Amino acid sequence: MSVCGVWDSRLGLFQTFERGLFYRTRLATRPSVRVLCLNTVFYARMAREREKGEEDLVAESDPAGQFAWMARELQDARELQEQVLLVGHVPPGVSVHFRGQLEHVQQWRDAYLDRYRSLVLNYSDVIVAHLYGHVHADTLRVISPDFHPASASLSSLASLSSSPASSDLASLCRVSRGVAERVQPLLTAPAVSPVHGNNPAWKILFFSDSPLEAAKSPALPRSPVCLLDYTQLYLPLYGFIPRPVTGASAAGLAETSLATPASSAASASSAASADGPATRAALRREASAEYPFLEEYTFSSTYGLPCVSGPTVARLSQILAVSPFVFGLYSWHSESGGREVTNRLRVCEGVVSTRSEYLRCLRELTQL
Repeated sequence: MSVCGVWDSRLGLFQTFERGLFYRTRLATRPSVRVLCLNTVFYARMAREREKGEEDLVAESDPAGQFAWMARELQDARELQEQVLLVGHVPPGVSVHFRGQLEHVQQWRDAYLDRYRSLVLNYSDVIVAHLYGHVHADTLRVISPDFHPASASLSSLASLSSSPASSDLASLCRVSRGVAERVQPLLTAPAVSPVHGNNPAWKILFFSDSPLEAAKSPALPRSPVCLLDYTQLYLPLYGFIPRPVTGASAAGLAETSLATPASSAASASSAASADGPATRAALRREASAEYPFLEEYTFSSTYGLPCVSGPTVARLSQILAVSPFVFGLYSWHSESGGREVTNRLRVCEGVVSTRSEYLRCLRELTQL
């Protein structure tokens, strides 16, 4: 039996998995949301072509027929009034790193990048979000029809000086049926591996029903889903490492760290109580109890935005251009507080004179 046959019972029709390691599944709690798991290594600039004499999947205009399969899945989802999450490893776009030297790397080859963007923007009424990895960093991006120069983007920042009404923020979360070329959110996941100096981290995603904007489909749409919020958990190995607490102090810290997201996020949700802040807090508490990870941040309460949509991520990008405070938060979270020596090293540096005292100080802090 081939390796892909082992997964047949879980993946159903596995021809695409056997052909190119891509497949469709569904959200267990919301079967109307398809999850298209893509093999984007085909599109990566660093992908190696197969040896001559073998079928060259990378050099094709549509490696393994994945784009054609995506188009069929997206169209089928639209006709059945379903939604889609796109999940892959190597993300489209440019990734910026400062690891010894500044790097800004376009991850995909131009032809594949253009085709992907053209395809997905025709299904903005269907796609909930793009979820990727590979870059070992927590980043928030948008896929949009074209790039707007900074001068044009910054001209819209005047309105950011005042707090927007909650109704204005809520409008950023509405799903528009039949509307193409609306900006779409793309999230890259932090890494569990600390190989680049980042702290290990992972996300809990919260989905909820979304208000529906003017429907343009002839049939009555189902209640659409939006990516309402997420909480990121991390294991502090670098940067600031909090001291462990016990007893009553631990209970008080738990109550503080597990505070519910901003009220604006709650008001934007039209979901049942099972999707509410209490449930999200319970999930975070359960995750923290099972794994030695701490709660790092929650999107809504950190950035003051009611959901994770294309428009809200675009708004965050605009704010990063003018707010050093928000930029500092975003940069810290991108590495989950890593890429820095720990606060324990700085503490001992400031209170000792010899190396032996320094090592003794570190041992004492580690044992606290």
